[in-house]
Amino acid sequence: MHWGLVPSWHKGCPKTFAFNMINARLDTLTNKKSFMNILQKGQRCIVLADGFYEWQTIGTKKQPYYIHLKDDIKPQPDTEEKQMLTMAGLFDKHSSEEGEIYTYTIITVDASDTFKVLHDRMPAILNSPDAVDKWLDTTSVTWENALKLLLPLDCLQWYPVSTFVNNVRHDSSSCLKRIDENDGARKSRSCLLMHNWLKVSDTNSSSSNRVCDAPSVSSNKISDITSELSTETHKPPSKKRKL
Repeated sequence: MHWGLVPSWHKGCPKTFAFNMINARLDTLTNKKSFMNILQKGQRCIVLADGFYEWQTIGTKKQPYYIHLKDDIKPQPDTEEKQMLTMAGLFDKHSSEEGEIYTYTIITVDASDTFKVLHDRMPAILNSPDAVDKWLDTTSVTWENALKLLLPLDCLQWYPVSTFVNNVRHDSSSCLKRIDENDGARKSRSCLLMHNWLKVSDTNSSSSNRVCDAPSVSSNKISDITSELSTETHKPPSKKRKL
């Protein structure tokens, strides 16, 4: 099964389908023929995942976060096993000369109040066995009643990860490793100070033939920069904002 719905009516190779239908908004889903057709046919599915990523713009950079179910949500009481995300989806089967392929889309809803700090949308999560059973029961649960199961749930938590995850070719445990956002900010500040100091020093050295015109770097200036770098490196990180 491939993520990114390719409708059965598409002619030709699935790779030539022009639209990127990885998500289906709940609020507009019934207005779109491609989604409505398969919804009425009962082609509902559950998409399982340990978690997913979202990027938050902070200043001039985008910080990736790994998002998963809250730690206290377990498949069974008194177990260390983690509960997987059970996201509502729709699927279709496409046939061509290359064969048959199943594709799917994930339904999204408005973000919960807590998740809005990252994004205004979130996956439609069915966070109980009963809800999952009803979503998959296309015989006795109509599509109208099935859609009523999809609500913005406050069931997610997240933490920052390295921009290593930005490269789609990277597929390792490093993509899940938690980082300290404050460490990155302190390093950037320290690097900028050192860069500026080296730039001034280099300018002073290259202008040695014009001593009278060359800008000088006083010992006090060097002391101030060194002190600031030391402070940036060794001062304790500020308390992280609670999510």
